[in-house]
Amino acid sequence: MACRLVALDKCPGVHPVGIGEAIRRLLGKAVMKETREELQEACGANQLCSGLMGGLEGGIHAMRELWKTLTQEAGNDPEKAFGTLLIDAENAFNTANRTAGLWNARILWPRASTFLFNCYRGDAELFLRGTHGTTTISSREGWMQEDPMSMAGYAITILPLVRALQGSESGQTESETQSEASGSSQAAGEKQTRMRESR
Repeated sequence: MACRLVALDKCPGVHPVGIGEAIRRLLGKAVMKETREELQEACGANQLCSGLMGGLEGGIHAMRELWKTLTQEAGNDPEKAFGTLLIDAENAFNTANRTAGLWNARILWPRASTFLFNCYRGDAELFLRGTHGTTTISSREGWMQEDPMSMAGYAITILPLVRALQGSESGQTESETQSEASGSSQAAGEKQTRMRESR
């Protein structure tokens, strides 16, 4: 599907924002309204950007409570030292593997998968108008920002990675492009290694 592309100046860098046609946005909102519960059920508490009510706030409070508990348990004992690993995936939203996301949606979110497939199956033609004419850019990866389905598409894309990282002995929250884990430094190191290996 074709979209208009607007380049926002981020100082430094440029932030691309795709603006889909009105009919695509309306249909996306309708599909989200009808299938949101199915997405939330598939993601559960593993993926906070799936539309879970109070999800991000709940994740923040959970990490605060975990930090408080670990601090009390550790006391002055250096053997019980702990830390927090903060991961910020640069530009993850725009560079997520779209094919993997569509496959995950087919398995985990089937009622919305056909609509997602029809919107994202091929290269999206993005038109950028400027003073020197119109430039066309083919978008092969990621989810188009400002699309009502994009956050859900991103959530379902990285859900298997989130589940794979849960095996460590640490508390964890996931949202959009950021991950946070608290626990022993060994558990945080293991999580970072698994994230690198999953690329």
